Amino acid sequence: MCTPAPGGNCIDPIINATATGFTIQNNRNGSGTIEPGITIVDAMSWGNVTRGERITYAIVGTSLQRQESTVDVTPQTILINVSQGSVGGVPQPYFQYLDAGGNVLATPITNPSVNQSNIRTVIVNFQVGNQQGTVPASWRDGSIRVAVSEFA
Repeated sequence: MCTPAPGGNCIDPIINATATGFTIQNNRNGSGTIEPGITIVDAMSWGNVTRGERITYAIVGTSLQRQESTVDVTPQTILINVSQGSVGGVPQPYFQYLDAGGNVLATPITNPSVNQSNIRTVIVNFQVGNQQGTVPASWRDGSIRVAVSEFA
């Protein structure tokens, strides 16, 4: 749902929604618009944390990357050896988007001005493993493997 900001501007919290990535927006400084070129410092119990107003997550090859506007000069790899999850042997998109009724929205979002405003949930579907360079198809029993399917 598009969240009205001060000044009446509407800001979609999720934009650029595709099967392999999306961007989260947050009007952290309360200006009424998203300003990718600014940073805000949040005081946390463990110290100050610099934040931007956009965070992009993307699957690039077999890696999950994260880039926060103005904070990260380049995308940061946060997971490696990422592969598509499957349900009943059917590969699933890395990211799916649901509306308020729990209905899956087609990706990529075909009419962003209307459909991205309907995103209420992001589902994350992938497997991650640490196999010292081996591909997911060759993972062995007893090795580290995590299957992720998360609602946000």
